Amino acid sequence: MGALTKEYLTWKHLPPNTSELPRPPHSQPAETMVEPSSINYDFTTDVINIYSLDTSVHISHSAESKSPNINLVHTGYLRTSPDSPSLAFSLQTLELY
Repeated sequence: MGALTKEYLTWKHLPPNTSELPRPPHSQPAETMVEPSSINYDFTTDVINIYSLDTSVHISHSAESKSPNINLVHTGYLRTSPDSPSLAFSLQTLELY
C-alpha cells in the first residue's frame, strides 16, 4: 500500500480536530543536532475547500517527514501535481464530488 494511501486512511479515521501531525523524535545524537528553531520546513499552500472556504493552509513539516505531500494528506489536502504544485484540494471537497 502506498504512503499516500496510508495517510489518507489515517486522515479518514481520525477524530475531528486532530489534523496536526506529531513530530517524530530526532534520530541524531544531541551533540550533532541543529537547533530545531533554526530550521523550518513548514510551508503554506493555496487550497480549495468548500467547507471552510479557506484559500490557504499552513502545513507543519519536520525534517524527518517523508514527503510534504504525505503531510498534506494527513492534514486533509491533496496537491494537484506531485512536482511544483501550486494548489491543493481538501479531501472533503473531493469526497463530495
